[in-house]
Amino acid sequence: MTLIHLEEKEYTIPKTKKSPATKLEKWTQQLSALNHFDLIHICEGQLTYPPTRSSRLPYINLRIKETHLQKVYPWTRDSQNKLSKRLVSLFHPDETCVELDMKFVFKNHFPHNRQDVYLKVNYLHPRNSEHLDQRTSDWFDETIGLIERFDQFFGTFSVI
Repeated sequence: MTLIHLEEKEYTIPKTKKSPATKLEKWTQQLSALNHFDLIHICEGQLTYPPTRSSRLPYINLRIKETHLQKVYPWTRDSQNKLSKRLVSLFHPDETCVELDMKFVFKNHFPHNRQDVYLKVNYLHPRNSEHLDQRTSDWFDETIGLIERFDQFFGTFSVI
């Protein structure tokens, strides 16, 4: 089981010229280099759960960087449609589930409200072996390339 949790910068891979030791480190470095999204989680799938559980599915979770949130606000049907069309044009629905979620959190003990936009990308084939199979490894390579393309698109995106 490999789960990297990057919320609140608990784990980071130092940016060095040295080659990453594992594929997971390589993928984490690529996702950490995105211009408009922060990596929250990357998981190769967890074998400790029954095969029917979603925890067996490999996934990547990202959040739009706070400095780029103004690109999607106001969160309108038009902005949703523009982003959705681009995501649909990139990802393969037979292998990948992509969710773009807007979240608004208000708690009375927080000094301010928080708005976030998340991009969740799940592989629809559960992990079934201790060693990462080639199909899943290829999915990560391809998906990260597509996420990088979406990140570039997001740089030109405007709700106006």
